[in-house]
Amino acid sequence: MIKLYGRAFDRKEFMKYVGDISEIAGAKKFEILEGNGKGVEVIQVKTGTGLQFTIVPGRGMDIASSSYKDIPISFMSKTGITSPFSFEEPDYGFFRGFYAGLLTTCGFTYMGPPCVDEGKKLGLHGRASNLIAENVSIIQGWEDNSYVIKVQGETRQTTFFGENIAFKREISTHLGSNTIKIHDTIENQGFNTEPFMLLYHCNFGYPLLSESSHIEADFEATRARDIEAQKGIDSFKYFEKPVHGYKEQVFFHKLKVDQDKMAKVFIKNDQLDFDVFLKYHTQELPILTQWKQMGEGDYALGLEPSSTYPFGRDELREKGQLEYIQPFEKKEFFLEIGIT
Repeated sequence: MIKLYGRAFDRKEFMKYVGDISEIAGAKKFEILEGNGKGVEVIQVKTGTGLQFTIVPGRGMDIASSSYKDIPISFMSKTGITSPFSFEEPDYGFFRGFYAGLLTTCGFTYMGPPCVDEGKKLGLHGRASNLIAENVSIIQGWEDNSYVIKVQGETRQTTFFGENIAFKREISTHLGSNTIKIHDTIENQGFNTEPFMLLYHCNFGYPLLSESSHIEADFEATRARDIEAQKGIDSFKYFEKPVHGYKEQVFFHKLKVDQDKMAKVFIKNDQLDFDVFLKYHTQELPILTQWKQMGEGDYALGLEPSSTYPFGRDELREKGQLEYIQPFEKKEFFLEIGIT
């Protein structure tokens, strides 16, 4: 049954009221026509409940802006959506195009801070979010009494004399849903074993994030990344008004899981009548990084499930903690973001 607008319908009854279902729900392609994002393909999705979000095939199949009943959920940085052709890889050039959004994918052979690993200069958070998708498709239509919306696309991180990493993403939802489901498959299609690092940089902003907000989860362990974060270890769940010159605080969490080994964290705001949750599978993504940035104009919360700690690849290699993906090995990842 379709539960929408305070009623429950089957397909036939619902369609008695509707001419073109795209007025209620569906996905449509657009292209940015001007500015720093000129030429970037985007897909706007709505489910009929008030949940809307923008997928960006032109930027790694990530998710930019999102809202619920016209209330923004995600944090969009001052850069806006930029073209991947302006990507600056060295050092912290990544920030020139870090629009953040609901989801920025970081990886695949490195993420975390810039470093030099075995003579290779690696920039912040890798190349994944600046790859352009191909074989992009929108699949939407009725499956029995459910109107299903799926967006699929593929990217590839490769270089001559180097890695050949293939990435496939499916983002799905349906009419009447308040949940976005993300299913990723990453395959090493090369003949060499490659380093593997992956982080899902999920970003939340005002008005969901404010001094009226806090996060809730079944925390098993928490530790601060550095001295600056240690100052805020007792209040990591809570948020302040924007602070001039705020220095980011980063915490690492391990969450208790349900019987399916899924972990769940909520963002709650006492001034709103809904909560937002992030759910992920801890077998593939054991670490949850929390990025707390209370700066003026850079006011954001990052909740970031990852395959490993987001340290430099050189540091992980030195500690013997660097993970790898073997030739023709596939890794799958599952993530959900939703409203309750």
